[in-house]
Amino acid sequence: MRAFTSPRIERAVDPLFDLLREADGRERCFVLVPDRYTQTFEEQILRRTGKTVTFTTEVFSFSRLLYRLKKREDRSFLSREQGVMVLKKLIADRQGDLRSYRRSALTRNFADTLYDLLQKLRLEGFDFERALSLPLREPLRRRLEDIALLDRAYRDFLADGWVDAPDLLAELPALCGQLKDTRVFLAGFSQFSKAERAVIASFLQNAAGVDLFCARKEGGPAALNEVFFQVRALCQKLDQPFEEIEVPQDPDPLREKLEGFLWEGVTAPVICEGRLSLFAAESREAQMRELARRIRLLTHAEGVRFREIALLFPSPQTVRTELTRVFSEYGIPCFFDRKIPLRTHPAARFALALLAAAERSDSANIFRLVKNPCFGADPDQTDAFENAARMLGTEYGGFFRPFPEDVGEEAEAVR
Repeated sequence: MRAFTSPRIERAVDPLFDLLREADGRERCFVLVPDRYTQTFEEQILRRTGKTVTFTTEVFSFSRLLYRLKKREDRSFLSREQGVMVLKKLIADRQGDLRSYRRSALTRNFADTLYDLLQKLRLEGFDFERALSLPLREPLRRRLEDIALLDRAYRDFLADGWVDAPDLLAELPALCGQLKDTRVFLAGFSQFSKAERAVIASFLQNAAGVDLFCARKEGGPAALNEVFFQVRALCQKLDQPFEEIEVPQDPDPLREKLEGFLWEGVTAPVICEGRLSLFAAESREAQMRELARRIRLLTHAEGVRFREIALLFPSPQTVRTELTRVFSEYGIPCFFDRKIPLRTHPAARFALALLAAAERSDSANIFRLVKNPCFGADPDQTDAFENAARMLGTEYGGFFRPFPEDVGEEAEAVR
């Protein structure tokens, strides 16, 4: 296996098009890329290699492979939306058995978050029983037990003739024996899950050749070099040859090969010395996670402080909840600069209530004044004050009517 590397992924994939051009239709080529790059690579292969080679070259992502496999399945396929609906029903049925997430299970996005978590854990082959056998702190143990409970319920549902994406991905290696005369190219990935690494292992054992095109920087952050180390370890495990080829970094005067193909088909803003990049996400969740990943990359690789990073959104309030949740998972603190009407602030409301009571001491103004937190009274006292005033009729007449002497605690509360 050969690994073509460069600190920039845009530069690392340049040899891919040269290799496809050399194949010249004599070999079947299989290009595997992330979902967000499928259309980009299809357009660039057509533009930079010519139409003839595209008849023997196919661009796939793992999702496209699963879709092709799904069409051959006799079992019913469970989409993400259907899986979330199933989880909502399972959570409602087992809410009383949850120890840590009993309240969180009622929130709006809990089922969506749990579905994504369970999918990732299954792709990585996570073993709940082994994890629970470890000495864990009690809060973490309760959370893990709740997730394990819902995971078992979800797996029991799938056992009744359903199949979802992780199940299909686990079956992909068995189909790779059909790639004996095919060259496989892996491009644009930042990491592979355990299930995806099993597919790549099958490529290494069955395909005519496998080439990797990835970002790599000697001594750089682990996130940048992760896919390189994953594939190299896989080759060592399978006793497969592994060769790293560094792509030359001589800049192209026109920068067409370096950055042009990623901007093809979109309105490209001005490139300022390579500091401006474009990322197209398939969902808001993916956008937030890519944003968090890049922030972590800046803080680890370049020593940038969190307070030196600014995020601009058309409407920050529309992404506040989701962005805060994702950033908390990555340990990134965030502050939202948002406008709050002054009239809603307790101190402003207290000042307005004080002015209103001075102008007109009716019951509504007085009760609004004493119930404000800035008044300093205990809530029990203010409730007793309101109840006594209404019972004695003191509220009528602007609170100037004298109190009866024989009403005991109520009169004291009013005083």
